[in-house]
Amino acid sequence: MKIDLKIEPDDWHEQSARWGHPVHSICSYMASFPPRVPHYFISRFTKPGDIVLDPFSGRGTTPSEACMMGRKGIGSDLNPMAVVLTKAKVKMPKQKSVNKRLNEMEKLFEPQPVEEIPWQVKMLYSDKVLKQLCYMKQELNLNSGSVDNFLMAIILGGMHGDSTKANYLSIPMPNTFSMSPTYVKKYIKNHKLKPPQHDVFDMIRYRLDRYYKIPTMSMKGEAYPSDIRDISGYMKGRKANLIFSSPPYLKVIRYGKLNWIRLWMLSKEARKLDDKLDDKHTMPKYLNFIESSINECSKVMKDDGLCFFVVGQVSGNRGLGKDKSVDLGYKIMDEFNGRVNMEFIGVIDDLYNKDSKVSRIWGATKGEATKYDQIVVMCKNKAIIKKKKYPGKVDWS
Repeated sequence: MKIDLKIEPDDWHEQSARWGHPVHSICSYMASFPPRVPHYFISRFTKPGDIVLDPFSGRGTTPSEACMMGRKGIGSDLNPMAVVLTKAKVKMPKQKSVNKRLNEMEKLFEPQPVEEIPWQVKMLYSDKVLKQLCYMKQELNLNSGSVDNFLMAIILGGMHGDSTKANYLSIPMPNTFSMSPTYVKKYIKNHKLKPPQHDVFDMIRYRLDRYYKIPTMSMKGEAYPSDIRDISGYMKGRKANLIFSSPPYLKVIRYGKLNWIRLWMLSKEARKLDDKLDDKHTMPKYLNFIESSINECSKVMKDDGLCFFVVGQVSGNRGLGKDKSVDLGYKIMDEFNGRVNMEFIGVIDDLYNKDSKVSRIWGATKGEATKYDQIVVMCKNKAIIKKKKYPGKVDWS
């Protein structure tokens, strides 16, 4: 049974690269898709009040965009940094509450000792910033409510970047990922860099003004530190109208290694996180992971719901062999058609400008692990979907 959902990638590609609420950029995150992508699918395939689920939420783009559109956005992730960012966006506190907490912390600020801080972190910041960051680490309780979590998310976003501006704290670095300590050490020496004398409290206020310029969400969402296999537990019998997610790509991103600075702020070890996330799948193990992920999603999706998995066309040394590549979307559909508790509607090729990819900053031959995205379209019952009518136009205002 063929179904044409009339999905047009040009519709979201025509929108500005900066389209979306400023809070989406609270902190950079590798391999994240722009908010205009989930906005398109949420707008076309759900209505206000529906549940939108992302079990690999990353920095929370899908669930937070859902909340802004009057849906119930729910996200989960095994990466503690991802959970902080997702929670910050789906449970965004009132600005008045954030300002009050920040003013109280500044008033009670006591410089913290920095002797025990690892040299890898010490070389990035001034003593003033280190003492403030350690104070924040000690005082912010991420389990106490949305305000402290939101402040931590802002700090994570300002940990490193173009520090010629007051909204970044470190020596000049990319804001997207943490460069290796050895490389940074040599770079600092060769360029005779000194950490900027910025202020953590000022940095937070600088960013706060931007996030609250535009009204945010009309509905609060939820964020969970959870494995895909525990999805039924936190959904508690609820069923999603839409699942829009991007499972980890095949051997592409090591989230711990590329976020070791921000993970230090969360008192987490990068190596342990990478072991926990297990990003070193071979193709057979990756396919087993995808199979179980699809079946778990099926358990928490409504019979007339839709599920979209954003995966990539993968090439290079990803366990495939030199000069070999695979279209993961078609591979998944061919491998599991008739074998999983979902029916496949098709695969959408989502082409993009490779020069705009985050990983291009590694050099001219990099950034080619995924040449384009593919969106696998699934449902539980094609006959039900065939009868449904969906709006063709998306409100981009």
